[in-house]
Order: sequence, then C-alpha cells, then structure tokens
Amino acid sequence: MVLTGAFHFDAEVDRLLKHASENARKKDFNAAIEVMKKALNKVWGSDVSYSFETYTKILPYFQKAGLYGDGIEFANKELIPKLVQSYEESGSTGRAFICLYVGKVFEKLALNAKRENKVEDELFFTGRAKDMDDSYLKLMEVGKIEDLKAEYHEMLELFGRDHSKWPASILKKFDTILR
Repeated sequence: MVLTGAFHFDAEVDRLLKHASENARKKDFNAAIEVMKKALNKVWGSDVSYSFETYTKILPYFQKAGLYGDGIEFANKELIPKLVQSYEESGSTGRAFICLYVGKVFEKLALNAKRENKVEDELFFTGRAKDMDDSYLKLMEVGKIEDLKAEYHEMLELFGRDHSKWPASILKKFDTILR
C-alpha cells in the first residue's frame, strides 16, 4: 500500500526495513540481508523518494555476517548501477544527488573495510567517497544556476521582457544571471 498526500509513503518497504532491522538486532545478518534485498527491489520499482540510509543499510549487514567481499560485490553489481542508471538523463541537480548517494555507498564500504582492518580498501573507498562528494558539490553549483535560469524563463513568461515592470524582489533573485 502506498499512501499519498502531504507525504508519500510505501508501507510495504517500511515493513521490510523494520523486519531487516529486527533480524539484525537478533544478530541474524544473513536474514537481514535477504530482507533488505527484497526491500531494495521494492524501492527500485517505487516512485517514492528514499534517503541514502535506505540504500546503504544493507552494507554493514554483509560485513557483520562475515561476507565482506559479498558486500563489495553487491555494491558494485547491484547497488551502484541502480543508483546511477538515470544519471545521463538527469539534470545537474539530479546528478549531484546521484553522486551524493554513491558517495554514501563508498563511505559504508570504507567503514566495512575499517572494521575488517583492510587499510588499502578503506583508503580506496574513502578516496572514492571524497571524489563523489566533490562531484556532488560541483554539480550542485551548476544545478543552482541551471535551476535559476529555468525559473527566470518562467518569470519572463509571467512578467514579460521589460524588467522595469518586474517586482524588485524577483529582479534581485535573478541579479546573478542578469549581469
């Protein structure tokens, strides 16, 4: 069941996430992984937006289950490809958030590596997380300008080309692109 209104909520995904957490609290990490895989399959098919914690929650379960390498493989073959599949058709702001989410995956993998005392892996994943964070910040800047330009064109349709007839507060907002 999906609830809509002021917020969008998928009760089935929520139930699965809670069930995975229950399994983890019982130290049944293999069961938690399987339930999280089901939850993620529902998330991929949903039109609901989820936080990066939803996507990365599964990764520590692999490490705690003694499946460190399987966690990396899952991230490389399943998680990251699903996160980046809409990258090309996204605008800069959308691409920024994709980079942010992928960076969070690398942060979790770095944490798993640290717990496993795999220093080289930790450094690698930490570096990749930093790269993704840098890309996120750059793309957000570009996205702000793109979004502002798109909004400016909407204002042109609303107020016309004669800026002297625009409200001062609106003109001020577009000051950076009007120079």
